[in-house]
Amino acid sequence: TTYKTTPLMLFPYLLLKRQWRACAWMIVTLLILNVIAPASYLGWAKTLDANQAFISSLLQITQGGYNTNDFLDAAKPQNQSLLAAGYRFLLTYPSSHLAFVNHPWFIQFGRLEPRQASYIVKGIALALAAVIAWRLRKPWSPEDEPSAFAPEWAALCLLPALLSPMSWLHHLVVMLPSVFLVIRAAMEFQPLHSWRRVGFCAAAFI
Repeated sequence: TTYKTTPLMLFPYLLLKRQWRACAWMIVTLLILNVIAPASYLGWAKTLDANQAFISSLLQITQGGYNTNDFLDAAKPQNQSLLAAGYRFLLTYPSSHLAFVNHPWFIQFGRLEPRQASYIVKGIALALAAVIAWRLRKPWSPEDEPSAFAPEWAALCLLPALLSPMSWLHHLVVMLPSVFLVIRAAMEFQPLHSWRRVGFCAAAFI
């Protein structure tokens, strides 16, 4: 559920690009999928109650920070989320915790309180979003080449997986279209040197 909501970050991107029609269609689609369609089966009362409970749970998670006693799956090393990685570096977990790995090379770096770690991780996420927003601040124009948007869409495809509280390996299939868009944009105007071909192949393999 947490991963399914993160594509909503495309909405501020569309606002930044001044794509008002796309923003309107996104709102209409969300209303159809989350209100109108469920109400046709559940009824209005149950649909509104379900949406209210969902929004309340999201607000509780957002305002409550990160608790080492909750969201145990989010702290597992298999979680590829950038936020979860930040918590793993900033917190110290007991041996009974799922984030603890019983291995001689396992090292725990940080000893912060959960609330302090939450502030730092959220600050990193906001800083990353600010940098990306600054780089993508230029509005679209009819004179722009379609391939100029490829790196932007590649970054936006990866953001939901990286900034979601829980992101597993099968979520990272979004890297495939991202790598494809970057390679396509790079090859459109000039041939790639051999070292760049090797780099792109290595990135695609990883």
